Amino acid sequence: MALPLWISRSLGGTRSSLLEELQREPATVDRLASRLGLASHAVRGHLAVLERDAFVERVALHRATRGKPAYQYRIASAAAAHLSSAYAAAILHLVGAMKQRLPPAELSALLRAAGRQLALRSRAMDARPRSRVEDAAAAFTALGGTAEIVERAQILTLTSRCCPLAAITSDPAGGCDLLEAFVAEIAHAPVRQRCTHDGGMRCVFEIEREQAAPDASGHSGE
Repeated sequence: MALPLWISRSLGGTRSSLLEELQREPATVDRLASRLGLASHAVRGHLAVLERDAFVERVALHRATRGKPAYQYRIASAAAAHLSSAYAAAILHLVGAMKQRLPPAELSALLRAAGRQLALRSRAMDARPRSRVEDAAAAFTALGGTAEIVERAQILTLTSRCCPLAAITSDPAGGCDLLEAFVAEIAHAPVRQRCTHDGGMRCVFEIEREQAAPDASGHSGE
């Protein structure tokens, strides 16, 4: 399976070839070296980098005899989505089909539910509103945005000049609702969407501090 172009360019030819081999099936260092015509120590070096960056993982092989442990490498489960070009295209067509079949209110509710689910792995535990918004900004950036926080009076505004869901936010019935729910779930506070779609898309989400959920002591302040 061919890797997405941006991954191939960033990893280089040898590491991309190793990933393509491992997409077919798990393999040992020696087997990979034989297939690619490389020295085993060179393959180990490249695999160490790929393992560090969470593209591959090493698993022990069960052997009938005692001796030095043997290992093989496989694609890390968390990396599988990044190594396929199908996910983005499938999501675009899925959202397009949903827009044709669902009333706007139902589509918005479904996208918001997806945003909340996406946020569960990043939800902040800190009681301070500012810290929770910072966690939301970090998670937003991890999705592919460029989140910054602007503070004025009682409002914290999370902005990004790069929308991580730009392909489905070209009209208001797209991914803005999903991202709003994503930010709200992590910030644990109501969020108002103020995104712009004309003259370049820009993500803008406003969070009022006084509406932020209080901590266990009943205080919502910092």
